[in-house]
Amino acid sequence: MARGTQKQEQLSRMAQPPIVVTGADAPLGKATAFALAARGIPLILIAPEGQAGRDAQAELVHGSGNPDIALELADLADPLELREAAERILARHARLAGFVHAAVARYETEGHTAASIEMTRAVNHLAPFLLTYLLLPPLAAEAGFSPEGKTGDRPPGRARILVATSPRHAPLAPATPFDPDRAFAAAQFANVQMVFELSRRLDGSGITANAIVPSLAAPRLEGLARRWRHKGPGAIAHSLARRRAGQGERVAHLAIDSGTGVLNGAYVVRNRPARAHPAAYDEAAAQRLWQESEIALGIGLVEA
Repeated sequence: MARGTQKQEQLSRMAQPPIVVTGADAPLGKATAFALAARGIPLILIAPEGQAGRDAQAELVHGSGNPDIALELADLADPLELREAAERILARHARLAGFVHAAVARYETEGHTAASIEMTRAVNHLAPFLLTYLLLPPLAAEAGFSPEGKTGDRPPGRARILVATSPRHAPLAPATPFDPDRAFAAAQFANVQMVFELSRRLDGSGITANAIVPSLAAPRLEGLARRWRHKGPGAIAHSLARRRAGQGERVAHLAIDSGTGVLNGAYVVRNRPARAHPAAYDEAAAQRLWQESEIALGIGLVEA
């Protein structure tokens, strides 16, 4: 490669604002981060304290050949840690190209945060809600959106907010005793509602917000075991890795592809806009959920 071309690529990477990604310590988040990193996109990973996040960062740098991958340690269930992580990000970056929440967590037993918020709701819904609020200024700067609501000369989709969710989303009330499937479905439904409401509030700002279902169903280990029983456990692991890689590619495609920049307020299944649960389109209910989330976190996000 000629020196001039190398220099141009280096300058291009330097000019590219980073994308913030949650969940890189888990399979979907790591696959998403790898798909973005392999395209040369600078990344900021948010992962909880522990070795998993550090290992993911090292693996992504080595596997993608992209050295521009930073790590911020913060527990998604702890608003104070998320605020501190966001402060460090904002201190280093005036602009962000995107925020991708790829942490989709399901808890088998009931647990609560220090603020007495159920863990499934805290990690799956309130964490991306809070991070969107905290990271909005550098996203707006990249989109050319001023506080007065005037759009700059940058095209729509220059800055993107993307939330990974599940097809198993529904407006379900908490159950007693704790039901993990019910709690998970309610948290994912809240995220779909949040994305739809956020897209309405940011309409015309140049910032887009979408929800994506990377895969219609989690791979069934029993089925894989039967299909690959003659090839050994390595074949099952390889098949799972391929599935995860495909999911990560779908999320990355929506996060950066020029053809998807016009999408806003979409519920995307794999690579195509689809219909979410009918109740997710109730604007009055979405506004109520929005207010509840703001109260739970003590914030005000974007005025209607």
